[in-house]
Amino acid sequence: MGFIEKVYEGNLNGEAVTALIDAVFAVAMTILVLDIKRPESVAALYVPGAYSTYVNSLSLQVFMFLFVFFVLGDIWIGQRHMLNDIKETDRTFLWLSIFLLMGVTLVPLFYSLVTDFGKSFPFFTYIFDINFLVIGIFWCLQFYYASKKGFFGEVKHLRAKLTNIAFFPLSAFIALILSFGFPVESNIVYMIIPLSKKIYLHVYDKFDSGDDLLN
Repeated sequence: MGFIEKVYEGNLNGEAVTALIDAVFAVAMTILVLDIKRPESVAALYVPGAYSTYVNSLSLQVFMFLFVFFVLGDIWIGQRHMLNDIKETDRTFLWLSIFLLMGVTLVPLFYSLVTDFGKSFPFFTYIFDINFLVIGIFWCLQFYYASKKGFFGEVKHLRAKLTNIAFFPLSAFIALILSFGFPVESNIVYMIIPLSKKIYLHVYDKFDSGDDLLN
């Protein structure tokens, strides 16, 4: 049975979906670096004040690149872990994945708008955070739906894993609220996601009740 037939029948396994997700993330993460602006020429840097202006602009661009690359990398790692545990899928799960990937493909666009115009037009920061929020929501829906349909088989600790995923949309929501007062600084919220996850998992390990079901 070919790929199209499998999609129509809704019986793709986790490996097939992983291949699509790997491709989309690879393109989105590569495009990010193309938005870092180079000087028009060496001569342009000799114009009084041009060099310092460019360095300041470059610093912000590099920070945003590293930040967005890091966040997309965190989502990709989470997707890989989740799909590695999934034994089968259906059409609904595939569509949830498609909507998540749609958000991922929009990240380079919103990233470009934030780096170029974010300081002057905070609205671009708002839609940047909203896009991450939507990605996080579909990520949670993916996991919750797969767990309810039994796609994880005998995999344990599903409740803990879903809560761990939920840290991302929660962080995006907090960043969105903070961005109304601190458009640039609000992005720091995303940096604490790994620390939050580690603290949660450490606490979960200590008080694990053995309840693996999402009821």
